[in-house]
Amino acid sequence: MARVHRRDGEACSSGAPVSTRRVTDAVVLVATLWLLRGFLLPAAWALVISVSTWPLYCRFAQFMPRRTRPHLTPFCFCVLVTLFVLGPLLFAVTVVAAEARSWYQQLAVGDQHGLAPPGWLAEIPFVGARLAHYWQDSIGAPGQLREVIDQADGVAMLHWAQSIGQLVVHHAFVIVLTIVMMYALYSHGDLLASQLARAVHRRFGARVATLLEDGADALRAGVHSMIIVGIVDGAAMGVAYALVGVPSAGGWAVVTGVLATLPFAGYAAILTVCAGLLVRNAVSSAAWIGAIGVAVLFTSDKALRPLLMGNRSGLSFLGALLGGIGGLATLGLIGVFVGPAVVALGVVVCREWLRDGEPRPSDGA
Repeated sequence: MARVHRRDGEACSSGAPVSTRRVTDAVVLVATLWLLRGFLLPAAWALVISVSTWPLYCRFAQFMPRRTRPHLTPFCFCVLVTLFVLGPLLFAVTVVAAEARSWYQQLAVGDQHGLAPPGWLAEIPFVGARLAHYWQDSIGAPGQLREVIDQADGVAMLHWAQSIGQLVVHHAFVIVLTIVMMYALYSHGDLLASQLARAVHRRFGARVATLLEDGADALRAGVHSMIIVGIVDGAAMGVAYALVGVPSAGGWAVVTGVLATLPFAGYAAILTVCAGLLVRNAVSSAAWIGAIGVAVLFTSDKALRPLLMGNRSGLSFLGALLGGIGGLATLGLIGVFVGPAVVALGVVVCREWLRDGEPRPSDGA
């Protein structure tokens, strides 16, 4: 009996360091995450991009020499992914900047002679005449537009310009860190994936490991649907722009495609094109572009995107739609990809619960 009590004491005393170790580990992990909290966003973006492109990276690595796989292969693939993601985005920014400069030059030239209100403005029912009169009084005379700009608060405009500069610097910093983290994930992806799979299987069982695989599949489905929707919307609206004679139709098609990858963002491109057509008194063309653009984007956002995600992730139309919108509202831009993946995991868990609650054929009653 004394020997048994001694063993119990040893077990109790050996259990204390284990619990202390767990508390220490938790404190260290929390402190690490708190110190690195400013880098969580680039890490999340790097993880989303790496997971969604991992099958493509594996195929790319097969065509590279074996001796280049540790360093050169992930570097080359990072360059290709960066060009694929940032290339259309930078081109879209260039097109918008060039169009803004053209509008500014036209307004500067028109202000020298007075900016007359467009003919369609006075034809708007009920308020058209009042709007045309207000336009004429505000900027209709020569030089009035410059006077309006000069009356603007210079301090507020300076703060606005500083805010834009800080925003650009912040996003450039995020992009650079994301690329560096992507390189690390591509370089050590096999090792990290195997270690994570063994750890999850050992700690939580095969069910949680399967859930992680389902989440990765749902994440890839979200990214792929985003790309397909952007290409389809850009191509469709590019044809529409060309048919109605929109200046720089190809450039605006790229802008529309880039913005259409995000829910509801493509409407900004449609609105801008319609505004440019209205300024040129092309009312019918603006109406056609508005109607076609709303139809194309609405169909893509509400039907094509959820359909593509649902076919590959097992989500229904409503689940994919609510996951994207809810993720965007909760987590911001990255929530467009994470939201449907989380909802897909929730659907899997609910289906398992319902399946476990069903009576088995062997159960008698």
